[in-house]
Parts: sequence; C-alpha cells; structure tokens
Amino acid sequence: MSGDTTEDVAQAINSTVEQIWCGALGVPPGASEQTFLDLGGQSISAVLIATRLKDELGVGIEVDDLFDDPTLASLQEQVRLKYSARS
Repeated sequence: MSGDTTEDVAQAINSTVEQIWCGALGVPPGASEQTFLDLGGQSISAVLIATRLKDELGVGIEVDDLFDDPTLASLQEQVRLKYSARS
C-alpha cells in the first residue's frame, strides 16, 4: 500500500478486514452492526480472523480481542492503529 494516501490505506484496511470478517463468519457485507457473537462467532472463527489478518495485512491481534470488543468497527480501528504503528 505504499504511495497511497492515509485515507486510501484506511479504506483498503477497512475493506480487507470486512472481507475477512464476513468470510470467517459466513455473513454478507453490511452486517457490521451486529457483534462477533451475534453473528455466530466462535473460537475457531476468531482464530481464522486473527490468522488471516496476520497473513494479509501483517497485523497481529489477540483472539480475545474479538470477544472483548466484538464489533467490526472496533476490529477495523484496532487493525488500522496496529498497521500504522508498524511503519
């Protein structure tokens, strides 16, 4: 994502996180108002999300974070902050 503006990077991260979230939980995009648990999230889906975030964005999250602050918006914010801190 080098050469992109900060806003472009944030949008790309948000989009990637949403794709990973929806894929792991088997939900369509736009189900962002519901929590991880409301969408049927379990430990295995949390591990899948954490693994894919690490593989695709190079950002590590704790599986417990998905249970402690379980919304897509909070996950996107956390990933954006960790992504920007890598630089």
